[in-house]
Amino acid sequence: MDESAVKGSQGVVYYAVGQRFVEEAELSARRLKAHIPELLSAIYCNETVSESLFDLHFEVDRDMSVKQLKPQVLCRSPFEKTLFLDTDTYIADSVWEIFDMLERFDLAAAVTPYWWVNLGQPRGETFDHGIPISFPKLNSGVIAYRKTPDTERLFADWEDLHVKWGGGQDQPSFRATIYGSNIRFAVLPPAYNFRLPWPNGIKGGIKIFHGRDPDLPGLCKWLNSTEEWRLIAPKKYRHTAMYYPRLECRTISLKLRKRLLKFFCK
Repeated sequence: MDESAVKGSQGVVYYAVGQRFVEEAELSARRLKAHIPELLSAIYCNETVSESLFDLHFEVDRDMSVKQLKPQVLCRSPFEKTLFLDTDTYIADSVWEIFDMLERFDLAAAVTPYWWVNLGQPRGETFDHGIPISFPKLNSGVIAYRKTPDTERLFADWEDLHVKWGGGQDQPSFRATIYGSNIRFAVLPPAYNFRLPWPNGIKGGIKIFHGRDPDLPGLCKWLNSTEEWRLIAPKKYRHTAMYYPRLECRTISLKLRKRLLKFFCK
C-alpha cells in the first residue's frame, strides 16, 4: 500500500522525530495491536521501527519543525479513514467506534483541557483573531478524519497559518483553521483523549490516555481500576491541591466528598 488512500481502508497514523519518540510510538502501537490486532498502522519517521508493530513506514522531511510536520503527515495518510495519535498516547481499550463517527463527520477531536483564549478582551470584545471566544480549542494529539479534498485543504491551510503565526504551539492555529473552514467536525468525549499532565476528572472507563509518566502502563491501569469518579491533581498545580489535598489520582468516595464539602464550607 502506498500513500494513496485505498477506498474503505482505515488505520492509525503516528509520526516521530528522534529515537525517544519512536519508542513512545512503539509502546502506543503495541497497546493498539493488543486491543485491535487487525487494524492497520503507519508511522512517519526516519528511524528503524518494529515491522511487527507498524504495517507501513514512510520517511519525513528532517529539516522541518515537528509542529509544521504534523499537518503534512495528516495529509499523507494512506488510509481513507485515519486515527492520528501522538506518540505519548496509551490505548486501554478498543476504539473502533471512533471510525464510525466518520460516516457522518469529516473530523473528530477532543476539547483541550486548558483555555488560552483571552476571555477579557478590550472594550468587551468577544472575538479573538476574528473567532468568537466561545469557539472550542481542539487538542491536536488525537484526531480522527476522513481523507477528502476538504480535509486535505484544512491541513494545508493549518500548516500555512501555523508558519504565518511564527510556529510554537499548533492548537491556536488549528482552532482558527477549523473555524474558517467548511469542515463538519465532532467533539470526542474526554475518555478518548484523557490528558494526564493537567488537573482533571472523569467518571467511566478511559480508552485513550495522553501524556507521559515514568510508569505509564501502571498509572493507566490504576486510573482504570474503577469507573467511579477519579480526580487528578498533579503536584505542580498548587491551586488545585488546595481543593483536593492529598488526593492526587485517587477515587473520592461519596462519604469523603461530603466531609470535604463540610471542611471547605466552614
